[in-house]
Amino acid sequence: MKILAVSDVPSDRYYEYCRPGKPDDFETIPHMGFECFHTLMDKYEPSYFIHGHIHRNYDFRIPQRDHRGKTTVINAFEYAVINTEENKE
Repeated sequence: MKILAVSDVPSDRYYEYCRPGKPDDFETIPHMGFECFHTLMDKYEPSYFIHGHIHRNYDFRIPQRDHRGKTTVINAFEYAVINTEENKE
């Protein structure tokens, strides 16, 4: 798989409509996650991967925040408060 970037400088934040995940996370095609985003996070290690689209009322167990390696994954559907100081050492 090849990831295309608009710049040679990786961003510290990625914004996507769809979420990272596995294709079997949800039964409906529009809500399935994309595993290719895992490759992006593993390679570039952004501080944040922010996505929308997944309404928390689909399943109350869906976390608003999760982590993959050094990346904080945030489901910003409806809204999310993001403290950019929280990932700094």
